[in-house]
Amino acid sequence: YEEGVHRRETVERLAESYGEELREIIAHCTSDRAGGYTPSDFPLVQLDDETLAFLEEEFGDLEPEMDEA
Repeated sequence: YEEGVHRRETVERLAESYGEELREIIAHCTSDRAGGYTPSDFPLVQLDDETLAFLEEEFGDLEPEMDEA
């Protein structure tokens, strides 16, 4: 940051706020409340949201192909 433009305290406060928001997102994403897949989780097939929802309803838990690289 440019010291002549921003105060150190302001930048530190912004960084802490940003970090706090990221921690909240991570906590949500790893919680039991978060879940479900999106079409992008299945790159080997072309799915839209409706088709994915239908498949989950018909077949239960789906698992995307995991890249072993």
